[in-house]
Amino acid sequence: MEIEKKHRGAVQEVIDRYPETSKEFLNQQEIQWDLFCRKQIDYGPGNIAMGTNLTTEEDRKKAQIGVTVRMNDKMQRLVNLMFSDREPNNESIEDTLTDISNYAIMMLILRENKWGK
Repeated sequence: MEIEKKHRGAVQEVIDRYPETSKEFLNQQEIQWDLFCRKQIDYGPGNIAMGTNLTTEEDRKKAQIGVTVRMNDKMQRLVNLMFSDREPNNESIEDTLTDISNYAIMMLILRENKWGK
């Protein structure tokens, strides 16, 4: 990952000031990356592309709407888990947050027209 030269000083400053936070942030990103890769192997890029080839703006908007719906489902799950007194049957709060963050990154990739490439 290439950090813009003008931001390198800020990155090092945060690492120096907040070493534990920095280490955990990078750890969480590694967890996100691992989950993303495992799910990509299972689903492939067509799942996010909503069955389109993402060749038109309409295709890309359709895919973004699909990701938005998935993110909303996860947000609703998160709210339910946070205010419920019971243990989840499947995904934990941490799993749900990782999914939300991955969907946000997928949306950014879609908006850059680089999904599945």
